[in-house]
Amino acid sequence: MNCITDKEINGLKLLLNYSNKKNIKLKINKENKDKEFPLLFAIKEDDIDGVNLIFDYAEKNNLKLDINKQSKDGWYPFLWAIFNNNIEIANSIIKYANKNKIVLDINKKNNYDSYPLLFSTYKSNLNLVNLLIEYADEKGITLRINDENSDGRYPLLRAIKEDNVEIVELLMKYANNKKIILKIDEKSNDGWYPLLWAIFQDNINIVNLLMNYARKNNITLNINEENQYGNYPILMAIEKKNNTELIKMLIHYAKEKNIKLEIEKENIIGWYPIARAINKNNPKIVHSLIEYAFEHKLILYVHEDDIKSSPKIKEDSTNGALVLFDNTEISHEKNRESINNVDPDILILLKKNYILNIIRIKMNKNSKFLDVVNKIINNKTLHELNDYILKNDISNTKNTIEKAERNYIYLDINTKDENGSSPLSIAINNNNIEILKLLINYSLKYKIKLDLNENDIKKDITINNNIINLLYKYNNEECIIILFKNNSKLLEKFNLITSINEKYFDMISENIIKMGELEGLISYANENNITLDINKSNNEGNYPLLIAVLNNDKDIIILLKKYADNNDFKLELNKKNNSGDYPLLTAISNHNIEIMDLLMDYSDKYKIKLKINEKNNKKEFPIYKAVENGNYYILDKLLNYSYIKNFALNINDSCNNDYPLLKIITVNWGENDKNEVFNSILRYADIFEFYLELNKKDGEGNYPLLTALEHNHYEIANLIIEYAKNNNILLEVNDMNERKNYPLLDATKKNAANIVELLIDYCNKNNIILEINKIYKESSYPLLNCINNNNNNILGQLIDYAKDKEIVLNIKEKDIGNIAKINNRILKTLKRYSKNKIIKIKFEKENSKLLQTFGEINEKIDMYEAYLCSKVCSKMIKNTKEYKFKNGNM
Repeated sequence: MNCITDKEINGLKLLLNYSNKKNIKLKINKENKDKEFPLLFAIKEDDIDGVNLIFDYAEKNNLKLDINKQSKDGWYPFLWAIFNNNIEIANSIIKYANKNKIVLDINKKNNYDSYPLLFSTYKSNLNLVNLLIEYADEKGITLRINDENSDGRYPLLRAIKEDNVEIVELLMKYANNKKIILKIDEKSNDGWYPLLWAIFQDNINIVNLLMNYARKNNITLNINEENQYGNYPILMAIEKKNNTELIKMLIHYAKEKNIKLEIEKENIIGWYPIARAINKNNPKIVHSLIEYAFEHKLILYVHEDDIKSSPKIKEDSTNGALVLFDNTEISHEKNRESINNVDPDILILLKKNYILNIIRIKMNKNSKFLDVVNKIINNKTLHELNDYILKNDISNTKNTIEKAERNYIYLDINTKDENGSSPLSIAINNNNIEILKLLINYSLKYKIKLDLNENDIKKDITINNNIINLLYKYNNEECIIILFKNNSKLLEKFNLITSINEKYFDMISENIIKMGELEGLISYANENNITLDINKSNNEGNYPLLIAVLNNDKDIIILLKKYADNNDFKLELNKKNNSGDYPLLTAISNHNIEIMDLLMDYSDKYKIKLKINEKNNKKEFPIYKAVENGNYYILDKLLNYSYIKNFALNINDSCNNDYPLLKIITVNWGENDKNEVFNSILRYADIFEFYLELNKKDGEGNYPLLTALEHNHYEIANLIIEYAKNNNILLEVNDMNERKNYPLLDATKKNAANIVELLIDYCNKNNIILEINKIYKESSYPLLNCINNNNNNILGQLIDYAKDKEIVLNIKEKDIGNIAKINNRILKTLKRYSKNKIIKIKFEKENSKLLQTFGEINEKIDMYEAYLCSKVCSKMIKNTKEYKFKNGNM
């Protein structure tokens, strides 16, 4: 067997062929000094012909091969077949074993703790893995799927390192079938673990498989662990493939499991997530990291030298590690130049969050880093802005300005581009007034004086009149500084506008506009190609539309609307004068429903939101004026307008201690039903889901319930109590106004028994105690009113209430008027309940008039009772006689 020792496989073949011919039996299982034997040697050399020759020789000579035998270093035939990734040899071994009723030991390890399933994952051979699983199932063997070799590697880890999602799925399926929990978080000796390898391979499917497997088996993945190079998942996701989706998955998983992500740690060459995301030019990842830091109150630190100045690195092909091989320093100047290569959106994020103190940039001494960043951002944003303005793209122009504001970017909008154009000059040359307004508003907000050189306006351009008016206005206000050229046409136009404006101010100075005068001024302005600014106010703050409304001049309003439409601008509908008055409020104050219609129609046409709750200097507001004027049609129009616009009127608001709900009760509504007006307000409050302030008082202490009673509006009082009940509002029923009146007192004065009953019922249901002894003056309180009014019904209600609440009713004899006018029924009630101590009477003196009257009542009662008694006795005697006669007893 020297040929085996010398590793001469061809010699082995010759020897076997020769022995077959000569019928010589060889010791086919004999081992060498390393305990290797011919079959093991042939498989190790990956020689399928030699393997088959040995199997054939053993079969012909009826020799049994020891196919589970191990060499000195622990190798055995099946293990070598798997290691060599040779499924044909593996199948031959299985076939031989089955034929000879041998069970292969497929879990046996070599001296390095490696075993078949582990080697099959090394080779990333799905067929081999399937072969092992099928054989194991057939023989009732449970495969080792979690055992580590001497390097700390195990099947799942190797399958993921080889980026084989099918083997990963197969291992998980096998583990589930066998009810084995897979190792999915253990590290190998070099610090790698499944999730880190999956991220290194940029395999989202495997990351998903791991996370879902962990969830199902109540395992929390360690998403912050480092390998021997200091790399960890979020850093690896950024560095290896710059994968935004993987970053989102890690952040989501951290949030789900309440794990604090490590986003600040450096690896062994000083890399850390935020710096690498910047250098990878991935604004989405930078944004995700900043957002995570903000949510978790972290501060991210980044050094300016780490931006586009990373050390040179190479990838170690043996283990996928990124290692440093040249740490040559890069000059700060070169570094600053390299900032120009960073995506401007990233620089915007850096600057914004530097200002918000979420990112802190470590800068070198005398650093101009921020200056360079600001310049790059400003240039980039202005370039975008100019591009949108050139295209007349109003929406994106607005978005660019708003984005700059959100990101704390100060736009120097006087900067000119390579063609010598600024945003302002481009907008003017494009005749785009909307963009011009956006630029002017931005300059006003940030107190920038806009520069305009008339020479920058194209010679062949005819500037829109509205643009000229804007330039004129803001030039006068020194917001736009215009450098006029010699023989300036623009200046000539400005002078003409000044002349027309003088005529305009003369016209509106007296707060009255004559139709002919306005028509003439418009005609003159049109002839000179000038647009009148008819929204300008005089010294009192009045302007043409408001003046026309003040004077109820519908025709002037129609003319102003027509002029505004023809010149493509909108009338001011909400501007106040010095008294705080504005068109809608003025039209309502003037009872002018036609003008109200004009204003509302105009606001609908141009989608202008009418102010329907604004107050003037007198604290008046639209619904209050509509109610104060008792104008149901205007009130109804206001309510309907509010419904349509889904904007609630301030019904609970006050005007000098008065308010609409209270005013409705006292105002004369003419032919309209006051109850229905009041009810419409209750319905309105329900629709808009707010509560009416039923207990609110005016300056004299009046409130709705009391006012309704004082004005004999008992139906409204009923509505108030019903509304309070439906909305769980506790009414004030005992409060007095300045006239010392209160609901029960008022009801008893007016003999309103139904209201007294209503009040008592409401108080009982809401656990309120009626103050039935409350005195208005010496001569007026509820009990006294019942007596003087001879109202036994109300008196009975008060006594029943007093009995129920154990209250003693008080009355002084001297407060009662003419006792002779009080009917006997009242007097009897008084006497009866004074004896029962329900009513306490303070008599004027002994034997007073009231006491005498009570005595007379006693005598009358005695005589009356004697009379009744005699009548009854007589009747009884008569009946007895008749009975006896009928029955023959007489």
